[in-house]
Amino acid sequence: LGEMDRWYRQAGICFVAGSLTDRGGDTPWEPAAYRCAILFGPHFGNYTDSYAALTDAGAAIAVDAANLGKTMARLAGDPAQAHRLGAAARAVLDQRAGDPAVLIQRLRDLARDGA
Repeated sequence: LGEMDRWYRQAGICFVAGSLTDRGGDTPWEPAAYRCAILFGPHFGNYTDSYAALTDAGAAIAVDAANLGKTMARLAGDPAQAHRLGAAARAVLDQRAGDPAVLIQRLRDLARDGA
């Protein structure tokens, strides 16, 4: 618990392993927050629109067990491309998250009403 922050910060390239088996997938937004190039497998049913947005923006690459290693090696050998994917992933996250002011104000209202 609490370790992933350290790993995402250092990784640069992230394979979302929960997408290799048919269990709904895992969120891409944590690695996106750390500007990781995102690789994901064929099973991501709980995050279909998220992976579509990332793929459309050139921020994520779909892989399978057969080409994961080759794709990972290609990105590791081309840090500029991995950086571009990671920057694009963060841009999609920022765009989808929107302005936090609305959420902050709502939390303030809730805190005031609960006091």
